[in-house]
Amino acid sequence: MSVEHGSVVALARDLATGSTAILAMAIAGHLVLGRRRAMVRSALWNAGLVGLLILPTASMALPRLRVEIPAAPRTRFDPEPEIFPASVEDRPFELGPTILPMPAPPASRASAWHPGWIEITLSVYLIVAVLRGIGMAVAISAIGRLRRRSWSIDDPRWVEAIDRWRGRLGIARRVDLLSTDQISVPIAAGWLRPSIVVPEGLVGTSDSETIDAVLLHELAHVRRGDFGWNLMMKLVQILYWPHPMVWMAGRMIAGVREQVCDDLCVHVLGGAGAYRATLIEVASGLVRRPGPSIGMAMARGPGLGRRLDWIDRTRGASRCLSRWPERVVIGLVMIAAAGLLGSVEVSRASARPDDPPAKPKEAAAPRTIDVIVRDRVTGKPIVGARVRPTNEAPRP
Repeated sequence: MSVEHGSVVALARDLATGSTAILAMAIAGHLVLGRRRAMVRSALWNAGLVGLLILPTASMALPRLRVEIPAAPRTRFDPEPEIFPASVEDRPFELGPTILPMPAPPASRASAWHPGWIEITLSVYLIVAVLRGIGMAVAISAIGRLRRRSWSIDDPRWVEAIDRWRGRLGIARRVDLLSTDQISVPIAAGWLRPSIVVPEGLVGTSDSETIDAVLLHELAHVRRGDFGWNLMMKLVQILYWPHPMVWMAGRMIAGVREQVCDDLCVHVLGGAGAYRATLIEVASGLVRRPGPSIGMAMARGPGLGRRLDWIDRTRGASRCLSRWPERVVIGLVMIAAAGLLGSVEVSRASARPDDPPAKPKEAAAPRTIDVIVRDRVTGKPIVGARVRPTNEAPRP
């Protein structure tokens, strides 16, 4: 294996080991914290996404911390042929004159290139990653096209409600309120310039509870920055797409984000009844036209039953973000873990030349045959050697 191949295999092994460790830590924390600590679990997953994106850079840039696995002891070795003078007392087996074969001509440099398993695996990985990257670019383009084709909502009920809830959540930046007939569920889109896009059929509602539930849920996603975190999750899924734990983590992250926003709505709106009815009404639009996959929609088909069951049992939460000391500590711990895992290099220690090979318990000298090679012209013996027959298996 060439140096380049060895580097690729080593990097892939380090990334697989490090990403598995980070995902295992996040999943373990998710299960230990339980459903009632949704904000902390969301912060843990966000820190895990950052750690997974840092891991490749750490593996290539940080100094290597070599961790060696002890090498297995050598249990058998083949001794060199024992050379002895041709004048031996016993009569050895004599080889007659032989003709040495001509060396094979060197292989032509223009011979066809045959890719190995490393080249094939790397090509498949890159092709799938590029296709997934193209899909992400298409989804982002669809979000931008949707926003450009939408129009502003000037209904006083919606405008007054969004200003009130922005102040309640402490959102200082502007959030555009748009409407379109291209979607059937409300979505929050955009990171630096966020906007809430509402289906055209929902704008004409006169129910203030429905307006409050829709806007509060989507503004919670804006306050948390979930659109940007969703983009980061998509990047992680592109980079680590062969890892099965990444896809399991994606479903868990999406569920935690929706749970945090649902808890806030239940607490602020004064109960689960009205909010649950609004969620069911909004989710009924999914059978007609689903929203863009990369936007933060209020309701999606998968997992809706579990969300409704949790809404009936939760007491809600007054916040949609964990306190900043918790987020800072969790982030620093995960980043440090990613740096440490990225710098660790696991390898098998090679046996030192001065280490004697381990001998079997019952070692016996192998049977040998004395051979004499004679000169093809003069017939005189040249050299003798004691060799093991090739058709005899070595003894343990």
